[in-house]
Amino acid sequence: MDSIHIKIKDKETYQHLMWFLKKFSKNELQVIEAKDSFKSIQNELRKELKEMDSGSMDMMELEEFDKELDDIIAHYED
Repeated sequence: MDSIHIKIKDKETYQHLMWFLKKFSKNELQVIEAKDSFKSIQNELRKELKEMDSGSMDMMELEEFDKELDDIIAHYED
C-alpha cells in the first residue's frame, strides 16, 4: 500500500479533490483526514501526560509488566 500527504491551500481545490477521490471504492482508496487524527492523538497524549505528571496514572515497572504478561499467557496456554 502506498500513501501520500497533500497540503492544499485553497478550500475550493480541496473540495474538488475530495469529490474526485470519493469516486473510488473503499477497496481502492481510503481518505484519512490528517487534521482530525493528528489533533485527536495530540489531545489524548496531552491528557495522558497530565495524568502522568499529576501521579494519577497507574504505572508499573517493566519487570512487573513482564511477569503479568507471562501469567496471562500461561493462563491461556492451558
